[in-house]
Amino acid sequence: MCEQLYLTDDRLLFDKIRGGNAKAFEYAFRKFSPRLEAFAQKYTNDTNEAEDIVQDVFLKLWERRELLDNISLASFLFMMVRNSCLNYLKHRQIADSVQQRIPDTETAERLYAADFVPDPSSLLIQKELSDSIDQIMEELPPKCKEAFVLSRLNGLKNREIAEHMAITEKVVEKHITRALKRFRDGLRRYALLLGTLLSLWKW
Repeated sequence: MCEQLYLTDDRLLFDKIRGGNAKAFEYAFRKFSPRLEAFAQKYTNDTNEAEDIVQDVFLKLWERRELLDNISLASFLFMMVRNSCLNYLKHRQIADSVQQRIPDTETAERLYAADFVPDPSSLLIQKELSDSIDQIMEELPPKCKEAFVLSRLNGLKNREIAEHMAITEKVVEKHITRALKRFRDGLRRYALLLGTLLSLWKW
């Protein structure tokens, strides 16, 4: 009876997980992991890696369950898996080849996310978060912004940034630290979605 109710009410399922209900967590894993693994494999092209990514996402969900509030469980899991896959590709330095291997990524995502449609409130929060990130980025001092972009978005090492900007590595570190602090301070109220950035920007 309990599982039948979970099948029709993901909100109830998430509430149970947030309350520390291990059986609800196990049920969520059984329910969502097959489709999440199939989606992850489209990015990684590796069954074992896809399984590891999904397991890691569920582990993060369990560890952070008390910090999450009023979310669509399916949407949250799908978003976390996608970001973890992108991070995996970044570290493998093969992100540029993804479009060649998956020529129609957008269509694939729609197919595998058929029942992971975010509710309007989740979309609004994500839009607000995106706007806040853009605003903070624009408000960074020019040198600070340049160092941050070269490091976190372009993937350059501090030594390379120092040479490019004609400054010392220590100054580069100060610029990046300052930028990250601005983001942390400015995005505290978005604690739910900050988790998706942690794996990409290494806060």
